[in-house]
Amino acid sequence: MGLSVCFFFPYKEVSGVPVLFYRIANKLATDDTSNRIFVIDYCDGAMAKNIVNLPNLLLIPFEDGFALTPPVDSILIMQSILPYAMRPELIINPSTRIVFWNLHPNNLHPNFFPSLKLQRLLHRKYGMYSYIAKNIFSRKIRNLNNFLDITIVKNGLWFMDKPNLDSTRRHLLRKDLEVDYLPVPVPGSMKLKVHSDHLDKRMNFTWIGRLCDFKSYILIYTIKKLSDLALERNLDINFMIIGDGPFRPKIESLDVNNDKFALDLLGSVSPDCLDNILLSNTDVLVAMGTSALEGAKLGIPTILLDMSYFVVTGDYKFRWLHETKAFDLGHEITHLDFQKGNRTLELMVDDIIRSYKVLSDKTLRYFEAHHHIESFIFEFKKKVMKSTLMFADIDSKVLKKGFVRSLYETFKYGKTKKLFNI
Repeated sequence: MGLSVCFFFPYKEVSGVPVLFYRIANKLATDDTSNRIFVIDYCDGAMAKNIVNLPNLLLIPFEDGFALTPPVDSILIMQSILPYAMRPELIINPSTRIVFWNLHPNNLHPNFFPSLKLQRLLHRKYGMYSYIAKNIFSRKIRNLNNFLDITIVKNGLWFMDKPNLDSTRRHLLRKDLEVDYLPVPVPGSMKLKVHSDHLDKRMNFTWIGRLCDFKSYILIYTIKKLSDLALERNLDINFMIIGDGPFRPKIESLDVNNDKFALDLLGSVSPDCLDNILLSNTDVLVAMGTSALEGAKLGIPTILLDMSYFVVTGDYKFRWLHETKAFDLGHEITHLDFQKGNRTLELMVDDIIRSYKVLSDKTLRYFEAHHHIESFIFEFKKKVMKSTLMFADIDSKVLKKGFVRSLYETFKYGKTKKLFNI
């Protein structure tokens, strides 16, 4: 008997989670026709546009303000979320099995105040955060920890890497928290990057990712560093950006172009075209999250960047993807990510010129060992079948939306209307 799963992530932009979900959905549907796969997304959403046309892979159309119920006999796969922040349209049958996958360090950060800027500032000042969490919002923290415990006991919660786990430990005041990892996958490729003979004179860097706040501050920092380095080394560097988002105007306005450095914003591209663009125009990939694996699968040396919701200053330590630990594809930047006077980026450029093939081989080996979808899919199915978490197991107290949350959702999505069943 095949597996029946339903992926929920209605989102119109091309970004890490919808790409991850539709790839797994496509793989499951293609590998075994007895598998029954559902995808809940907008009709013009990122997943809906990219699922394969097979009888056993079905789109459930999602529309703001209109309720729907996922298939009762399918296991619902969702990105981890604060239970009270689940979309109001999502009406889940009590007997539906459900799995949460923590794919961003902030997925399970409790929100104490309605202001996003205030929340981020508070998360940055951990001493203040922990005091408020313990003394003012202790009931909320306790309810969230009870939710966490039931999901773990019933094998209904996975973490993509250690930074996601560490962040949850800190913000739910749970140093003892232990859960399973399930690192994110991407499909492999038969194509590999061919070493350029001109890296000592000309080097092509590429960024892949949305141009949003937590990705763009470190991206801007990196662009400025490479612009300066191009002049210092008398090295022609072209930096291509694949992706779009609200920070695009800020990046377009950067005063970084000079005789040796050129910034090129390509915008979003179809996933079908991405491999060829990287193979023909990229020597080094710069990225975070699943985007970092797009170059790794092609043997393109990949520099990992970490997240920041604030302007990055100081001497940030750059690192290669193949040097990362505990599946870390990007964590929130702290003081530990800086070292005064470090020359990590300069040394990386030296390594690219001298040892490109070595870097390429290390990158590809790391990808195949930890993130290739062929080896991933067996582990995914095993973990899905192991989960016994039902929606009824989640305490209603942690699902209850506060007044401010309800008001926000009504304003953003409209009052939930009819019920749509599959």
